[in-house]
Amino acid sequence: KKSKNRYLLAMNHYALGDVYYRYIIDNERDDKDELIKKCITHFQECEQLSREINDYGMMLRAFNGLGNLYTNENQNDKALDYYNRALAVSRKSHELFTAAIISYNVGRIYMNAGKPKDAYSYFIYAINTLENIKAQFTPHAEVNLFLSYNSLAEVHIANEEFERAHHAIDKAEEIFKSVEVLQCFEYWYIIRRAQVFFSEDKQDEGNKFLDQARDLAKSAEEKDELNKILKEIDGKKSAVSSHSYRGIVVMAPSNQEITNENEIKKIIALDLIF
Repeated sequence: KKSKNRYLLAMNHYALGDVYYRYIIDNERDDKDELIKKCITHFQECEQLSREINDYGMMLRAFNGLGNLYTNENQNDKALDYYNRALAVSRKSHELFTAAIISYNVGRIYMNAGKPKDAYSYFIYAINTLENIKAQFTPHAEVNLFLSYNSLAEVHIANEEFERAHHAIDKAEEIFKSVEVLQCFEYWYIIRRAQVFFSEDKQDEGNKFLDQARDLAKSAEEKDELNKILKEIDGKKSAVSSHSYRGIVVMAPSNQEITNENEIKKIIALDLIF
């Protein structure tokens, strides 16, 4: 503040907001409500300063931080608002990889709300964006790509497009086998494959993958997903999977999934007022 350097001040507000966010998600604390207020305040201060100096990169981080916070607190309307702002800014500042990540996050919120049709266009935007920057991929991006294909398969399962679901899982499996750091994610494409086969009423094939998924399920999230699929198999209706791996996820395209302008119109039109 004394230096009157608004960029450095904005950067430190963002850093403090991120610290408070990590306290909130990593700890059960009695002062959580106070931490949330502080987190919001710092991200908003960062965003305001970023406007004043036209720093889109820092503005993007502030919007995305607020989107992450509200997602964690299950305030989906607010999360979608800030993620869409972040998406618009990331496109304006040509941070395409970040745009793909944010687009996936928006899609994931819609999926978890049982709205696969709304999720689809966001996944497709992320898919094509990542395909266009494929040469810049890192192992981190490959993880995101794998998880994204799994989410695309969920959309197709919900829409009873089983051939497309299998194709998306094929792509996830292909990436899994080519990237060493993905070994801990094996469960996710296995359980999704089981889900497709049972949705097709192919019991033998489904049981084969279900048995593998049972052996692989270790984390609480994996076990929750397994129980949900078992309920679906038992005939209890469920719109779409309520769980996906909650890390950052982005999509890459298959030959079948070619985005046209109508499919991503609502995203391309996101020239929000900053």
